[in-house]
Amino acid sequence: MPVKLPACEPCRLSKQACDHSKPCARCQERGAASACTYRARPFKKRRVDPTQESLRPAGSVAGPTPAATPNTLDTPISILTDVGSPDLSRGMRNYPNPGFLGNSSHTTFFEQLPRDTTDIGQLPDCSVDEEEIRNGGNLIDNIHRYCQISSCVALVQQWISGGVTEHVLSSYETSSPARFTPARTISQKLFRNSCHQLNAGDHQSIAEWGTAFGIHNPRWEILGIFFAALATAAMHTPRFEPLYQTHQGQRELQKLAVKFSDRCLDISLALDRLNDLQLLLQYENWISHSCLDGDQSYVSWRKLGDVISSLYALGYHERVNANLLSMDSLREVAFARTFSGDTNVSLFLGRPPRIDRKHCRWIPRQFKWNPDAKVDYLAETQWSAICSVLKGEALDLFHQDDYTEKMRRANTIRDDANLQWSSLPPQFRLETSLKDCIRPPKDRDFLVSTLLNHLHVHFLLHLQLQPRVNEPGPELVSIAARMFTLVIESVLLKDTLAYSGTTLDWKVAYYGLAAAGIICLSLLKQSPVSPDSGVSKAQMIQDLNVLVAVVDSGVLIHPIDPNYALLSRATLTIKSLLRRLLSRDIRHAPPPPENALMQNPGAIAPADWNLWDNQHLQDFEVDFWLNLAEHPFLTETPAETMPSAQV
Repeated sequence: MPVKLPACEPCRLSKQACDHSKPCARCQERGAASACTYRARPFKKRRVDPTQESLRPAGSVAGPTPAATPNTLDTPISILTDVGSPDLSRGMRNYPNPGFLGNSSHTTFFEQLPRDTTDIGQLPDCSVDEEEIRNGGNLIDNIHRYCQISSCVALVQQWISGGVTEHVLSSYETSSPARFTPARTISQKLFRNSCHQLNAGDHQSIAEWGTAFGIHNPRWEILGIFFAALATAAMHTPRFEPLYQTHQGQRELQKLAVKFSDRCLDISLALDRLNDLQLLLQYENWISHSCLDGDQSYVSWRKLGDVISSLYALGYHERVNANLLSMDSLREVAFARTFSGDTNVSLFLGRPPRIDRKHCRWIPRQFKWNPDAKVDYLAETQWSAICSVLKGEALDLFHQDDYTEKMRRANTIRDDANLQWSSLPPQFRLETSLKDCIRPPKDRDFLVSTLLNHLHVHFLLHLQLQPRVNEPGPELVSIAARMFTLVIESVLLKDTLAYSGTTLDWKVAYYGLAAAGIICLSLLKQSPVSPDSGVSKAQMIQDLNVLVAVVDSGVLIHPIDPNYALLSRATLTIKSLLRRLLSRDIRHAPPPPENALMQNPGAIAPADWNLWDNQHLQDFEVDFWLNLAEHPFLTETPAETMPSAQV
């Protein structure tokens, strides 16, 4: 048998014949005699690490093992090797981590087959390398450098009591320099706790579930929720001396808090540990971006899509428990808030919603309220979800071509909306003007949001039934006027309201601008208003002027706020309309009737109306408005008096 001779490395890699000389003829012809080398053990197979071999690109040729490079992960880390803690060394992901898999997935078929688990090894729970821990430590250092932690915690505690503030304090331990914890150690602890699986049971209380990430078990999700809460607290606190004194400083702190919340969320997502706490962080992070960038920004739109994706992945659209007022309803509440937010943002932007109602069977179309129910965040969530279902059904009328069927469905939606409103407990309904409502600030804000949601259902319903939107009917104008009056009253009485789920600028941008647009079209086209509606042309013009005033003066919104461009463009149009409308009314104002003195004996004739001739100048300011009201042009006869707006 001929002896098998090895080939040099260049010929072997190029798969060409070699004459086995040193150097071989082919290498000499190429002028690469120095590269003609032979392996020491050419016919001995190398032992390849399976984990490294799995990372080799498909189709690549096995080559010599590169020289080993020092790896800091080989250094033992005592804090990460405690009993019961997951292995953070670099390894394979615990795949699959699919979350919820419905009846139409591959598991429906393959789970019916027996599985042989004898050859399946124990995979590591989590995979974190030294670079990720170092990046987490850098984030902790930046937080220490740019944030006054104790003042930030005080700001959040001032805005809302309880929550995650104690966890943050225990994580940083900044009470004294001697007890200062290195940033890398904090990062390791956060990674270690975040790698633990965290899922709440279906009937587990929120308090019991919270013990898994309590004061001794901080996670990256908790840190991210804290900074989302800090951004919201800064937005609703105009002045906080330790951190900022101006609106610009307030805005900068809000941006910084949202940036840190984004970083914590990115770290949590990279760990591939989708859980209820991460879902809460995603929701609060979306709310923070909505308040910082505005709902018209792509970042906010994408963040909302991420929340919806996690809801579907966790299977919360399949929940059938309709009682959102129980303690174990965190998942249903999360989905209801996202569902109503998706509906409202889609309406605001004119885009299709991303949550299909036909896949959300547990969201009730009707709900039986407890007469003793409290006015709180959960009740507002339930009402918002119900109204969002009705809003979606009202929008579906746009695709209905059969007018008879369209009217039938519209009447059904209207009856359902009225039935739901009448079934609300009395403490949930605002049946007087806002200034006459004697309730705590949060209750007043809840009542405003509840009524606005109800009116908006009717607004969308009548809007779909209009033959031409530029010629609104009296019912639509009446509903728009009631909505707009309530929004303007909320702006004027904003100091008596408290944040309970929907900010004031969102109420103005979402409800107010839509109603103002219909009112402007009505005034422009001189559309009739139903005499029984309780609204008047004078009240509508007054409310439009108030909106222009609060936007122009900066009382409602500042130029650096996200919705300022939208509101400022709208007010420019409103000002132009009012200027033309009022100038036209003054030019065409009818002269006072001849029998005006007989109808109103206390009135003064125009020739005699010169009441300041004998007045001292110091009396002019005191009596100006009283005397001006007696001018015959401004004297209203009983027939001309219009009913005041009712809400």
